[in-house]
Amino acid sequence: MKRFIIVLILLAIVSTVCTASVLYVGYSMKELNESMEKTIALAKNDDMQTANQQLLITADLWEKHRNILMIYIEQNLLDEMDNQIALLKALMLYHKEEFIPQAMLCISYMEEIQQRESISSRSWF
Repeated sequence: MKRFIIVLILLAIVSTVCTASVLYVGYSMKELNESMEKTIALAKNDDMQTANQQLLITADLWEKHRNILMIYIEQNLLDEMDNQIALLKALMLYHKEEFIPQAMLCISYMEEIQQRESISSRSWF
């Protein structure tokens, strides 16, 4: 009986950690996605100075979440997201006409990360 209770406690702990990781990844990617969408909207309205500030806010959000996401997400996904943010910063400064398509690609990448880390029958196999 004692072993059974220990197994149940361990199962509850593992389930809680897994659920928390899925929720945190989803929350983080949603927050980053919304911030990037604001940046794109500003860039589409040719308010590049404010768009640049919003992009820096998005980059700060990424840095804030990155340390915890390191626990849950594969390293290559984190590195690719780092590259995307760095590329967007460079495009904002030097190639503004290429910024919006690349930012939209970055949003789709965030959605892919969220989808890969979500609970689904596809992620079990």
